[in-house]
Amino acid sequence: MSVNKAIRLMKEAEEDLRIGCYDKAVSSSYFSVRMLAELYLKGLRTRKDDKLANALGRRLGDDFRREFMFLFERRKEADHRDKVFSREEAEDVLRRAKKVFYRLLDEMGR
Repeated sequence: MSVNKAIRLMKEAEEDLRIGCYDKAVSSSYFSVRMLAELYLKGLRTRKDDKLANALGRRLGDDFRREFMFLFERRKEADHRDKVFSREEAEDVLRRAKKVFYRLLDEMGR
């Protein structure tokens, strides 16, 4: 895992949104944030999303925990459910993911 890979995933989410691949944009948005969260929380020995969210919440506040879980739930809908995301929904997810993403980058001194 690397910060560069997380940044690449965020750029791919932006490109997916631009070309109309809304479900992929939602999924890539989440995974870019998750990868950065794992790097930020290095040493945390879990792969469970709720545990990552709780650890983020302890360090950065409950709003962060809620946003991470929001992104996780949208990713599950995009990847495993019948939900088909609209452009507006994908834009909202990407906007919220970027907010978390850039705060994590800032916290990491990047």
